[in-house]
Amino acid sequence: MFTRHIQPLLEDYLNVRIIPVEGVDTPLARALDMRSGVDYAICTDTDVMGLSNRTQYNKNWSTFTVRSRRDSGYYSELFKRYHARFKGYFAPHLVCQAYFKFNPVGCRTIEQIESIPLLSFAVARDVDIIEIAASNVAKDQHTREHCIGQSGFKVISWSDVINLRCPILIYSFEDGFSGYVNGHIVQKSQIMAGLFNRVIRPRLKLLNTTSRIDQSLFDYGVTA
Repeated sequence: MFTRHIQPLLEDYLNVRIIPVEGVDTPLARALDMRSGVDYAICTDTDVMGLSNRTQYNKNWSTFTVRSRRDSGYYSELFKRYHARFKGYFAPHLVCQAYFKFNPVGCRTIEQIESIPLLSFAVARDVDIIEIAASNVAKDQHTREHCIGQSGFKVISWSDVINLRCPILIYSFEDGFSGYVNGHIVQKSQIMAGLFNRVIRPRLKLLNTTSRIDQSLFDYGVTA
């Protein structure tokens, strides 16, 4: 659904090429997907960066969610991306969270799946989302009991990303694209510069929050 609905929008707006990594059967693609959380590669004229994508259905929650704990004991997304990011290893540079109107479960054809309406999606920098997830801004959530693969999540609202002055690009079916940098709506060139920037860190003190990225993941309840 990303490839059908979101990829063309991002490629046109950001003037990039997006190459699938998740589901590609090569040793490098499998390693980037399973070990680093990279689902797609974004290619500009001069650079290549990873993108992590998550999709949800039935309601537009306008949040980023990062799996912080797997009850099975397997490594979580936050665990992998935290260690990769702050140790200088491979990690996604951007994260995308998308919302569709219906769940494709029960669809009988590819055409039915691809016809499900896109509600909205947002793109932000992984370093910002991971640091916010490790602060007291993020809310804790757990999958419902009937779901397969029980997990704990960190939930970050798109409005909190804006209020923390981090760059974020939001798309909705009704309004199209809106880019925010330093808490304000900006032009396309400015949101592109903000998203592709590797230096600026989130300013968590603006919301009187405490960042804990320099502590062990286990200090705030994040396990493998």
